[in-house]
Amino acid sequence: MGTINYETGDIITLGLNMDFEIDEEYYNELVEDMGYTEEEAREICVNNYVEDAEHACQDIIDDMFDDVDETFFDVHIKYGYYEGFCVVVNRKYMTNGEIAFERERGEIPSFLLDLWTLEEEDIKTISDSLHYLGMGLKKLVNWLDVCYPSWCTKFETDKASNYRAIDRAIEEAKEKLYK
Repeated sequence: MGTINYETGDIITLGLNMDFEIDEEYYNELVEDMGYTEEEAREICVNNYVEDAEHACQDIIDDMFDDVDETFFDVHIKYGYYEGFCVVVNRKYMTNGEIAFERERGEIPSFLLDLWTLEEEDIKTISDSLHYLGMGLKKLVNWLDVCYPSWCTKFETDKASNYRAIDRAIEEAKEKLYK
C-alpha cells in the first residue's frame, strides 16, 4: 500500500488501496498513440487513480461534515511517503477521564478547567457525530482500507473487515466518552 506516512489518527486511519486494475485501453493509448514509455504510462495511470480517489474522498469528507460537528473532529487527507494518501481521523476533545487525569497532574491551568469539562450536551453531540462519522467513513471504503499504526504493517482488505474495523473504532471512541 505504501501510503501511510508518520501520522495515524487517534480514532482511525484509512489508507489508499493501491491494488487496482490499470485501464488497459488508456494505457495502450498512452504507449502506442502518444509515445510514452511503459513506465511513464503506468505512472500516469497510477497518478490518475490517486487523483480520482483523492477527489472522491475529499467530496465524501466534505459531505460527512454536513452531519458531523467539526468542533470535535478533524478528518483530513495526509499524503503518503512514496505514493497515495491516507485519511486520518482525530478527535479535538479530551474525555472527562483524560481531563481529570491531567487535572491531577496539574497540567491544565485552573482557569481552563471549566472550559475543558464535557457537559452532557457535548457528550450527546459527540456521540451523534461519531455515528455519522462512522457512516461517512464506510463510504470511503470504496477507495480506502483501514490501516493500523506504522507503515501499514496490517490493513483490512475486504469491505466487511473494513466495516467491522470502522464500527469497532467508533464504538471505542463512544465508550471513552463515558469514562
